[in-house]
Amino acid sequence: MSESIPSVGNPTPAPPVLPDAFDQFVGDTFFRQMLKSMRSGSGKPAFLHGGQAEEIFQSQLDEVIITDLAQATKDSFSAELFKQQFQKHQFPDPTESTTAQSTDADSNAAKPDSPPLAPAAANT
Repeated sequence: MSESIPSVGNPTPAPPVLPDAFDQFVGDTFFRQMLKSMRSGSGKPAFLHGGQAEEIFQSQLDEVIITDLAQATKDSFSAELFKQQFQKHQFPDPTESTTAQSTDADSNAAKPDSPPLAPAAANT
């Protein structure tokens, strides 16, 4: 729970969702199929097989391996696929600083046309 909750008055801009989702999709699809075919190539040993517990552990280990491989290769592998697939679309650079954008938006905020309300006079 290290993520901070943005305040209501100053919401943080959302990161680009499509490139991240594409990275996750490519990594999940490609590396999952690669590990699946690699695991199906070797049969279960006659002795010293852990049964269902080993299969559960192996599937969880595969998830970690898939996530690590997708993260490690996203700049070289999925980024090139993303460029080929979405070359006509413009997406903001996720490494670009968003603090300059938020300060410009705050300075251009609409000013109220009417003066603030005066406090109500007390009946004495």
